[in-house]
Amino acid sequence: MGTQSAFDSLRGRKMQGKTYDPFGSVRPFIEERQHPVTVLLDIIRGIETKISRLGGNPVKLALLKRDLALVKLISAKPFRPSDLSLMTFIPKDESDLRRHEKIYVETEDASSIYMKSDGSFWVRSSSTVIGMASEGHARTQDIPVPEASWDALRDYLFTERQVINRAIKDAINRRRIENGWPLLSPQEEQAIAHCPYVFRPSPSRYVLRVSIGAFARIRGAEPMFPDNLNGVVASMGQQYLVGCKNLSITACGYLMAAECIKNFPRGYEIAAGLLNLPEAKVRKLYAWVPSYNDKSQHLGEHHLGLESFSGNKKFRESDSAIEGIAE
Repeated sequence: MGTQSAFDSLRGRKMQGKTYDPFGSVRPFIEERQHPVTVLLDIIRGIETKISRLGGNPVKLALLKRDLALVKLISAKPFRPSDLSLMTFIPKDESDLRRHEKIYVETEDASSIYMKSDGSFWVRSSSTVIGMASEGHARTQDIPVPEASWDALRDYLFTERQVINRAIKDAINRRRIENGWPLLSPQEEQAIAHCPYVFRPSPSRYVLRVSIGAFARIRGAEPMFPDNLNGVVASMGQQYLVGCKNLSITACGYLMAAECIKNFPRGYEIAAGLLNLPEAKVRKLYAWVPSYNDKSQHLGEHHLGLESFSGNKKFRESDSAIEGIAE
């Protein structure tokens, strides 16, 4: 089900005799936590702990660094799985992909992620329809990546993504040898090395665990399917959260909207800007979520910074919800 379709049915619908609850995977967290986005912080801490304890397997490390970059990116702004699937990073100089030490790298206009001279990362909203909205409500404002996420994104884009790409190339060639097929051509290997897509699949699942028919179509530079990205997020939920099943990229957006509603004086307005939906619709969809009141334990608007996506220029450069909570 697409994101908009999910929102259109949030009041519940019948599926095989049961009421479908799109909030199901995160409803307990929204109900029990004053700050629902701490769910994402728990995942980040879990990944960082696993990274600190992992040794001797560069591909597993690279995949963990991918997961860290993914969850930090979706903690800054709700994205649709299809947005993330086709998200690109395309330096004008391909050699810059190996220059982790550079503060600024110039990118092509077609690159979804770009950098500014201060080392900041931005997501170009014109490259895909960003956010939880129909095409008729697409936003045009580019999205700043919070400064606390720059190092993780830089590490992944310039170092770990190349590790995954090399592992994909090697896995394809190994399986081709096993099948008696010719190896990848030099041009195909170059396409993998310079693959523009940000999020790369696990070589074992992408190459080694698929049917022979599916493998025959693989060239190594394809984007991750949206369902596979959702599978990564679901796996994070199972690994790092107690009793969490079927966490999805879309559900992470629900957490962020609930964070606004529970902790900001103008929470519905901010959540509407965050989700790119009319405020009246957000009020209807999230009517079950306790809204902000003066007696609540909360962090102020200036601290959490989710309002950067409501269209208010004052907060456009502010930090993500995760940074505010972590402080």
